Amino acid sequence: MTKGAAARLLAVLEVGWVITLAAAILLPFLPGEPLRPLRDAVVRAERWVSFQQRWGMYAPYPQLSQSYMVLSATWPDGTTSELEESEAAKTGWGTTWFGRKSRRDIWRYYALLQPRKANRNRAWYLRMVCVREARRTGRIPETIVMRRIVRRFAPPEAVRSGKLALGRPRTSVVARQSCTQPSVRTMIHADPFAHPNLRRS
Repeated sequence: MTKGAAARLLAVLEVGWVITLAAAILLPFLPGEPLRPLRDAVVRAERWVSFQQRWGMYAPYPQLSQSYMVLSATWPDGTTSELEESEAAKTGWGTTWFGRKSRRDIWRYYALLQPRKANRNRAWYLRMVCVREARRTGRIPETIVMRRIVRRFAPPEAVRSGKLALGRPRTSVVARQSCTQPSVRTMIHADPFAHPNLRRS
């Protein structure tokens, strides 16, 4: 075989390989009942050579729900108030474009991760909230309670049939932080931006 013939054969094989790969990817998804035998044959062949495509190849751990934290503070007089973190749970269920999240949003995301396990990010976030609220109000909260509101994503076929994209909200308590612990009180009084009432105490 001459070099020219070998080069032409190699080119044909390369084109054939590309066409085969394209057919293996596209044929199983061609619509129409008449093509079902062809689709089934291609799928059987792919299984025989262990060549399969699944969504898990591209998104092995897809996000299945959307969640937000809700924080409330209990004060020495027994009253309770919702804090700024709760606003997202009321208004944040729409589309969020990439790049819109602030550093604070990212911190909240990590503070809410693994709600059933210990989370140092969560512990420090709640201590920070004790300091923040004392700075703003001049009063030290008794307790900060973190709740998690979750709404699961509906499967695509359910959304196509008219179901809402997000399921009903489910709320659970994640953590409680005492703001009267000695270590937290030390942080509050060491705050360089502390409320004037606390500087005098």
